[in-house]
Amino acid sequence: MSLDEYIAAFKRRRKPIMYTAFAIFVIALLAALLWPPTYKASATILIEEQEIPDDMVRSTITSYANQQIEVIRQRVLTLSNIMEMVRKFNLYDEGELARTPATEIAQKFIDSVALEVLSADVIDPRSGRPTAATIAFTLDFEASDPRKTQSVTNELVNLFLNENLRSRTEQAGSTTEFLRKEANVLAEEVRALETALVAFKAQHQAALPESFQMNMQNLTRYQTQLVSSESRLIELNRRQLDLEAQLASLSPYSPQILSTGEAVLSDVDRLKSLESEYRQLSARYSPNHPDVEKVRREIDALKMNLGNQGGSDDLRKLLASEEAELTALLATYSSDYPEVVLKKENIERIKRQISASSNEQVVVKPDNPAYIMTDNQLQMIRMEKRSLTEQVASLTKQVESLNKAATDAPTVEREYSNLVRNLDVATANYQEIQSKLKTAELAGELESNRKGQRFTLIEPPALPEEPFSPNRTAILLLGTFIAIGAGIGLAVLLELADQSIRSARGLELATGSAPLVMVPYITTPEEDRRNRPGKTLYMTIGLGVAAVIVALLLIHFFYKPLDVMWYVVLNKLGIG
Repeated sequence: MSLDEYIAAFKRRRKPIMYTAFAIFVIALLAALLWPPTYKASATILIEEQEIPDDMVRSTITSYANQQIEVIRQRVLTLSNIMEMVRKFNLYDEGELARTPATEIAQKFIDSVALEVLSADVIDPRSGRPTAATIAFTLDFEASDPRKTQSVTNELVNLFLNENLRSRTEQAGSTTEFLRKEANVLAEEVRALETALVAFKAQHQAALPESFQMNMQNLTRYQTQLVSSESRLIELNRRQLDLEAQLASLSPYSPQILSTGEAVLSDVDRLKSLESEYRQLSARYSPNHPDVEKVRREIDALKMNLGNQGGSDDLRKLLASEEAELTALLATYSSDYPEVVLKKENIERIKRQISASSNEQVVVKPDNPAYIMTDNQLQMIRMEKRSLTEQVASLTKQVESLNKAATDAPTVEREYSNLVRNLDVATANYQEIQSKLKTAELAGELESNRKGQRFTLIEPPALPEEPFSPNRTAILLLGTFIAIGAGIGLAVLLELADQSIRSARGLELATGSAPLVMVPYITTPEEDRRNRPGKTLYMTIGLGVAAVIVALLLIHFFYKPLDVMWYVVLNKLGIG
């Protein structure tokens, strides 16, 4: 088709093109004019690093800023918080709240909230490499009412800031509380192990590893002392036997010297001498012999004298001697024999004297210097023996204890090492937890005093003056392009569907022969009336008025409201 044919086809199809384009343009214009406006309020929150350097006080919050922001977002945009804000700012009327489920309202609210993270390239102080760090984030909210949009955005900002402060303080406090509980548990464990170690030391003091060397030295010294004491004890036993033999051969009493110079034996020596003489006489004479009776009476008198003066020990010795003689007499004579009867009487008398001397004892002290010296030496030996016996017993006990400790040393050392190792591990863990607890407490103070990482509002939400959406200009332009394209497309379709021949070229193509003559189009009177100039003028005026109205509407909705423009014009003219 030539250009003339295209123009002719456009003229033929101008009405479908205009009607279609006008309908689509009107639809686009209505969409641009009637689409409810949506306003967006935006706030910018800066993520400030902690004021105190990390190498001095380290925070217990180790999560990244993106993670913290997302966690806070999930905690803020809960169903309860959203419904509270919906009711507080009247985002929906009562009817809509009653008809719409709360979850659907919450989802729409969440879809209206936009959070965008702002990053910047910084140098990581730990690695020294450039990395992207989150330095701030923007918080947006979209709604149909600009004031409600600003109020809700401001409420969301407050919730984010408060939740960040609360979560950081709570996390620092929970960390401190956890470490404090662990420190208390470890402190109890350390005290229990210390108590067990003290009890173990008290129970196995001699077998402890640190006492082994000293125990060996003590064992050697005690063994040497034991051998020396036993040797000394043997020597004292031999010396005691010698002194006892000497003492037995000595008289406790010194002989009395008369004025004539004659030595008189003591009663004890005299008694021993008479008893020896009595045995000799009894062997030669009968018991009734005068010499025998004389010696016996003298012996009885001496025994009675010694019984009255001697102590209980002498009386017991005398009693034993009398009982031995009575036994010898009874072996020879009957119990009625006069000497047997006399012996029995003497025995009874001595027994009464022993019984009486138990209340008041009269001791006749020896006066023989040799006897006294020998007896003193014997007493000293006996005292030394008792001391050495006790010392030997004590040394033996000590040696046995040290030998047992040496035998038990490997087992005790294993158990002791296990206790010490457990105590060292528990103490190290306790000290580590204490160090971490101090760090956590400092971090808690850091967060409570707002010296750590924090969110700071640097750009509060402003009242939106222009709607964020829809883009009415784009809708109108897109509608215009679609209207023109739809009209042209409809004309093309109508032309393709129409098989009429409307030109000489079309006839030539259809018949294969050129026409002889062409007759121009002859209009009918009806067509002349339709196309008269007056009607065209009216149509032009109507289209102009419609264009002015459309232009005013476009200016009102896309550039500036007409009332605002009116006041601006009045101010310019100095009338307003």
